[in-house]
Amino acid sequence: MSNKPILFYSPNCSYCKNLWRELENKNILNNIHKINVHKNEIPSNIKSVPVLFIQGRGNLTGDAIKLFFNSYIPPEKKNLNIDNKSNKEWIIEYLEKKHSLKNIDKIEITFINNNKIIV
Repeated sequence: MSNKPILFYSPNCSYCKNLWRELENKNILNNIHKINVHKNEIPSNIKSVPVLFIQGRGNLTGDAIKLFFNSYIPPEKKNLNIDNKSNKEWIIEYLEKKHSLKNIDKIEITFINNNKIIV
């Protein structure tokens, strides 16, 4: 399954139309799946539109959709541009904090794509 968010919408809904225009203006529409609720079978938990489904988070509605897209970076564009010295420090800090790994100062790191770590 793709990690792209899924937008359930109706072309008859004024909220959906406004959201669509905002996403179009931000060049986000091509980075999400869009499902017209009138032309497709939808999950039974979709009771109104617009609804944004995000894998691992569930459904977002209302202002939560706009808040999500205010900080949304499509998966293929998530590059961390940091220099080689701080790359290792950043990775060690991340592994120690997020995964409770300790004593990993001898970690070997391979840099991909011109010194960018691709997330």
